[in-house]
Amino acid sequence: MAVTPTGQISLRLEDLRTLVANCAAWRSWTQTATVAAAKEKVYLVDLPPPAKDEAHEEEDLVARRPFAVVDEFEAPNDRSGADAFVMDRASLGAFQLGGRLLLSFEDDVPPEDAGDPAAAKLRFMNNVGAVLQEIKALGAGENDLLSVHRVARWEPWRRSPKEEEPTQGDYMRVSFVVTWGI
Repeated sequence: MAVTPTGQISLRLEDLRTLVANCAAWRSWTQTATVAAAKEKVYLVDLPPPAKDEAHEEEDLVARRPFAVVDEFEAPNDRSGADAFVMDRASLGAFQLGGRLLLSFEDDVPPEDAGDPAAAKLRFMNNVGAVLQEIKALGAGENDLLSVHRVARWEPWRRSPKEEEPTQGDYMRVSFVVTWGI
């Protein structure tokens, strides 16, 4: 059953999802014509559960890729200071909201790049970089879009291990911490 984000914390996930979908580079990469269709390729928290009560199969994952996942940022080992969600008040003023989200991208390695690790990584980096460039332009807090203060790579550029390929396919993945606020 789908749950709609409605509270101050979960709405920020939806806001980043909307920001990514508004990027023309994302719509081009995902071959979607509209913002609404592009949002369908950005998942909140995780991929929807597979049809069967098992792990996602290669066919399902390949059909979904490229995709992005937006989630709350969590520091490893429950380390404090992650600031996934913050409400700050300056003196007697109103609370200012801010925090950090995790934005991950995943895409298949095209068959023509399968034997060339550099080409596979660079093609993926180019696509991700084009989206981040537009996040930089659109994420100024205007037009009801999320105000982005910083984007920093969190997890390294990673190609799927060979042992995963039979069940998950040949793919690239990377994650970024997105700091947002007023």
